[in-house]
Amino acid sequence: MYIVKSLITIQQIPTEAWPARNKTIYFDFVCDFEANDGWKDLTNKGKVTLPKKVRYIDENGKEINLGNKNANIGGFSDTPPTFLRGDEVKIEAGYQYKSGDQDFVQTATYFKGFISKVSSKKPFTLECEDLMWKLKQTAAKGGVNGVFASSKYSVEEMLSELFKNGKLPYTVNDISKTQVELGIDFRVDNESIGQVLERLRKDLYLKSYFRGTELRCGSVVYLEKETQLYNFVFQENIIDDDLEYQRKEDIILSAIATSTYSTGKDGTTSDGHQKTKQQKLQVLITLQKDGTFKRTVKLPGDNTEFPPNNEGERHDFNYNGITDPKVLGDQAEAELMIYYYTGFKGTFTTFGIPFVRMGDEVALTDNVLPERNGTYKVSNVEYKGGTGGLRQVIHLDYKVDPIVKKV
Repeated sequence: MYIVKSLITIQQIPTEAWPARNKTIYFDFVCDFEANDGWKDLTNKGKVTLPKKVRYIDENGKEINLGNKNANIGGFSDTPPTFLRGDEVKIEAGYQYKSGDQDFVQTATYFKGFISKVSSKKPFTLECEDLMWKLKQTAAKGGVNGVFASSKYSVEEMLSELFKNGKLPYTVNDISKTQVELGIDFRVDNESIGQVLERLRKDLYLKSYFRGTELRCGSVVYLEKETQLYNFVFQENIIDDDLEYQRKEDIILSAIATSTYSTGKDGTTSDGHQKTKQQKLQVLITLQKDGTFKRTVKLPGDNTEFPPNNEGERHDFNYNGITDPKVLGDQAEAELMIYYYTGFKGTFTTFGIPFVRMGDEVALTDNVLPERNGTYKVSNVEYKGGTGGLRQVIHLDYKVDPIVKKV
C-alpha cells in the first residue's frame, strides 16, 4: 500500500513593515498543490491550497492553529501576516510504502521558489513562482553605463555580472558548461533581470530556465548527461492519456527558421560604440510527401508574409549569427527531422513515482500492440498532489529511440 507523504516548507522573509517575520512553517499533512517543470515558459509556477482549518508546525515542532479570528494569514490586517509575497516555498512529496518487512519513504522536491500572491478568499491559496520571481524583482545593473559590449562579454559573463551586482546567489550555465556569445552590444536600462531574460528570449531567441540554483540560458535545452530513463506501461502505471499515434507518412511538417544578427553602420553611439543594425533572415521549410524539402527565403528587409499553415505541424526554430540562407535552411531541416517519426504525440498521466523531470526520457510499452513501443524526450511535467493522491502529467516532445531501453 502506498501512502502519500508531503511536506510544504515556507520560510518567512522579514520586511521593512514586519522586520521580525522570520519563522519557518511546515505543513506535514497533505495539502492540495500544483507545480510544473518545463522550459517553454520563462517561469515555472506552483500553487498551494490550504485547508479550511489551517494549522502548521513551527520550527520548534509546535502545532499552531491559524483558524482563530485574530490570525492574519495573508497580510490583510494589522497583525504580522503568516504568509507574504516573497516568502520562500518548497514543496516535497512522495510515498510511504512497505517492501517485504521494511518500510520506505520515497520523496522528491516538486517545486522551490517564492510566494507571488496570497489570496484573500477561502480556501486560502498561495500562488508561487520559481527563482525567476527573484530575478523579476532585481534591477539589472552592470556593463559600461548599462552597455555590455559583445567584444568583451558573453551571455554568461553578462548575466553573472548582473547576478553579482544584484547580490543573487545563483550561477549561470555552471553545471551545463555551455558558452553563448552575445553577438551584439546589449544595453540594459531601467529594467529587471527578468525583463533582460525576456528580451534575450524575444530578440536573440535564447531560452532560459532554472535547474536548482543554476540559470541555464542558451539555445540548447536538454543535457544528456542529466537524462534519466523511466519505463511506463499502458494499463499498468499509465493511468490516463491524451496521446495520438501517428505514422510519419501521414505527418505534414513545416518550420519557419529565423536567424538574427547585427551589422555595423556609420556613426557611433553617445557611449562611443559603433552603431549596429539588427538583421533578420528567415527560411520557410516544408517537408513534402516525397520526402524532399521546399524552401522559401525571406532576406532582411523583405516584409512579405509566409503562406499560412493550413494543415499539419508548423514549428519555429530560432538561431543567432547565421547569415547564409543555405546554412540556415540546412540547420532547420536537420532540426525538423526530429519531429518526423512514427509514434506518439501528446501527454499521459501517471502516479507520483517514478519522479520525472523535464529533459528525462520515458520508454512507453504497449503489451497489446508492441509495435507502438518507443522512447520519448519529456518537455514538461505538471505535478498535482493532495487528498486525491499524486499525479504527473507528462508532455512528450519527440521520439528519441524506437526501441524501448532497459533501466
